[in-house]
Amino acid sequence: MTKATGQLPFLDVQDDPLEWLEEFLCVVRANKWTDNQAIAVAFLQMHKDARIMFYLQNNGKVAESAAYSLQEFEAVFRTHFQTTGYKYKAYNQALHYLQGEEESIDSVVANMLSLFRSANIEDEETKCRLFSMALNDRLFEAIQRDPKDTFVGMVAVARQEYYLEKALAERRRHRKIIREGENACSAPLESSIKPIDGEIDVGHLISQMSKLTSSQISKVSNAISSLLPGNPSPQPASENPHPQPPPENQPSEPPPENQSSAPPSESQPSEPPPENPSS
Repeated sequence: MTKATGQLPFLDVQDDPLEWLEEFLCVVRANKWTDNQAIAVAFLQMHKDARIMFYLQNNGKVAESAAYSLQEFEAVFRTHFQTTGYKYKAYNQALHYLQGEEESIDSVVANMLSLFRSANIEDEETKCRLFSMALNDRLFEAIQRDPKDTFVGMVAVARQEYYLEKALAERRRHRKIIREGENACSAPLESSIKPIDGEIDVGHLISQMSKLTSSQISKVSNAISSLLPGNPSPQPASENPHPQPPPENQPSEPPPENQSSAPPSESQPSEPPPENPSS
């Protein structure tokens, strides 16, 4: 026999026998083993307590009997392990099954199908009733809005609702990221600066820089440069961006003559006083 495709399960004492049977049959079909090969491997993959089945059902000749088909082996296996107590336990688990808060709908369907097989439940009404009771409130409301009379139909409705919820949640998360990014870019630099007490977390400070715009980063860079030793503090910009140099010294004009301090002019002969007409 060539190396088996897939992992061969081993049936231990504490394992669920019917779950082991399902996995074992998958390996048998994948490797295309003959009935005799499959039964021989099954005998090797069982705990010694489980091998009692061979001897109780066929007087210890199951593994050697070429007339014993794989289908007959499966029937004998189910008869031996699927007792009334086993089926009651599986039904009770299906009755009290509740979907977990983060459990997917596919996980619920797979677990319920396994319990249906273990409890030998084949009635569609019973399957639908147990499945609807296991779902969370949102999925239960969905199957009530669109009722189906088959288990497969009810599963289709529940899966559609579940993945619609997942899509909406992902859409909300994506839109929230976009809004936060827009707010971070539009916020002024001053609003993102907070007083720091104690030691500065440089790594956190660098990570926050990625949220700033180019103009904000330029302002921060200029502010840091002004704090370095040897760099003068930035001076406010002058109103006149291109100041003109002062004009060269030119000879000053002489002050105007002071008329009041001018020297007196040469004396001129005074006119004789007018004659007295009375004389």
